[in-house]
Amino acid sequence: DPSTKPPRMTITGKEGPNAGKTLLAVFDFPSADELRVCYDVTGNAFPDSFESTPQNGYFVVIYSRAK
Repeated sequence: DPSTKPPRMTITGKEGPNAGKTLLAVFDFPSADELRVCYDVTGNAFPDSFESTPQNGYFVVIYSRAK
């Protein structure tokens, strides 16, 4: 949902360890070559920040474009 700030996405696992699970995430593009995603792997709520702490259990990943 690009209309939210930050944009949100709902991911449904099709295979592997997350098969059948729903992951809620927010994303942004910190640079032209990076995609940053913060996942709530419990599927309870969309993250409200890009910060992973023991309390919130979020999983933050930065994907970089291969050069």
